[in-house]
Amino acid sequence: MLELAQNKSRVARFHDCIQCEQCVLVCPTTALVMFRAARRRRRYRMPALDEFYRAAPRLYLIGEVAGKPLVKNASKLGRAVVEHLVREGLRSSARGGEDVDVLIAGSGPAGLSCALSCLAHGLRYRATRKR
Repeated sequence: MLELAQNKSRVARFHDCIQCEQCVLVCPTTALVMFRAARRRRRYRMPALDEFYRAAPRLYLIGEVAGKPLVKNASKLGRAVVEHLVREGLRSSARGGEDVDVLIAGSGPAGLSCALSCLAHGLRYRATRKR
């Protein structure tokens, strides 16, 4: 939530802000900029993603790394990526051993949703977690 103070908008409860910058991205006048008062704004390089959150062939970025850290968004994206892969023809392999159909890096809401969607489609997956 924003408030007006000395003719400038600022986050009313900064400790509740998750700094996803979605307000900045959707601001129709580009008037919103996010940085702490009296500090230079840090630049974050966001990866270029297509409408399916694909950064490169067979590489999808979802959740926090894609600038969508909200649990609801991340969960939807985890499922959406697997659904997209299945629509593009991904099928479970009959391989055994260490081979997997999907590699999931991270076990946050997006990764968990992705894993559950893999199970629903009978895809073999391996999930890693941050260390």
